[in-house]
Amino acid sequence: MLRSTCPYSSHCKIQFNHCSNVNYTSGIVDDRIVALPCNKMSESNISNIIFAIKKKDFKLDSAIKNLIGKNCSAYCRDCSGVIEEVKTLEISVGRKCNLNCLMCNLEHINDEANENFYKQLLEEAKDIESIESIYMTCEGEPFAYSWIYDYIDSIVDNTHINNIYIITNGTLVDISSLDALNTKLKAANKTLNLTVSICSFVEDTYKIIHGNDKFDDVLNLITHLNVNGMLTQINYVVQAVNLDEYLEASTFLESLETGLSSKLRYLIDSGSLTDIQQHDVRSALIERGLIIAD
Repeated sequence: MLRSTCPYSSHCKIQFNHCSNVNYTSGIVDDRIVALPCNKMSESNISNIIFAIKKKDFKLDSAIKNLIGKNCSAYCRDCSGVIEEVKTLEISVGRKCNLNCLMCNLEHINDEANENFYKQLLEEAKDIESIESIYMTCEGEPFAYSWIYDYIDSIVDNTHINNIYIITNGTLVDISSLDALNTKLKAANKTLNLTVSICSFVEDTYKIIHGNDKFDDVLNLITHLNVNGMLTQINYVVQAVNLDEYLEASTFLESLETGLSSKLRYLIDSGSLTDIQQHDVRSALIERGLIIAD
């Protein structure tokens, strides 16, 4: 997934980089707590962030001094003011991924993420009644971790977290396990929402971009999620390899199921396209009324 075009980070106000190691980031993004783990993540940092939010006086400018220390760098804009209410907990489930997509600029590390980190974060978040949603975002593939289903299941017991959002490449999802979770969540008046990333609806191009032969499986997953009310979005990154076919994506989705193309969101890869190509792609998408997820 392209870091600069993650659909859940278009309104970033602050980001903390833990030391020089980019494997961990934590901070506040608008009304969200953001936590991306690394081996150096300390439990006290989680507690400090949560405690500050509970007090409802988390000053973004002072957070830099209080939470990240002398050897850490911080990027921040529009950081004045106080966060009064946090509605969303946003986490990235490690950097483990089973794919090596052409457009991805992240270095994937095939190690096991610390499950206890997420358990503690969820346990702490239970006490913040304003939190309504959890986003599992785009540093890796959440379903590459065997414990992810149990983790989602544990959220059902949280009385005020009602919405779970996950970004996935769709190749490792166990549909039966997902359906069981969805049934349980629905019974508790909670929602499970998946965004699927797929960058071609031509099988040969798909294999080139994503490096696997799960094309049919991912298409089946997309239609299944849509029929069962779990599909939020389809991310499609326009890049050099699919430049001749990207405008046909919406037509293909409509051929699968009427209305499915409304879930399609385009992203534009600045790494493989020239400035002129990016401009032309953007103009073509706007002209056709297709949605660009900046």
